[in-house]
Amino acid sequence: MENLPVDRSPDWQSSLPDCLLASSGIDLHFVLDNVLYHALYRGQGIGPEFQRRMEDIRNMKQNDIAFLGLGVKFPALIDAPGVSPWDPNQLDIWAAESASNNNAVHAARFLLNLWMPSREWQCGRFDMNEAIQNWDRTHRRAFLDWATHETSVA
Repeated sequence: MENLPVDRSPDWQSSLPDCLLASSGIDLHFVLDNVLYHALYRGQGIGPEFQRRMEDIRNMKQNDIAFLGLGVKFPALIDAPGVSPWDPNQLDIWAAESASNNNAVHAARFLLNLWMPSREWQCGRFDMNEAIQNWDRTHRRAFLDWATHETSVA
């Protein structure tokens, strides 16, 4: 994928909820740039798709926003159903039935395990050793970044 320029108006942050702007452990620019990048990459620009995703983010609860922030750090989950807006049941079904690679399945298991460790998810339980052996470098890095930094997620 090529690098596409990101053009934001000076007041682009004014439309975001305060809880998103104040959240520690969430790289807001990373989240928004990924949403915007994928909209531009698909040729959609910042039209209805981007506006819908931003509306979804505005309506999310604080904990949901934290999971969105962590979820988009795993490239295989950026467009996965259930990540934005955060819906763990939808993510579980997608990971169990439609995820096309190990990166996505292990990343989904990781998020779902953080969300509710005692639940038996359809996509299976998260196994850190198996995930690290199967993830590519980018996904391992996202996990290790989470593991070595204080975040608002678990």
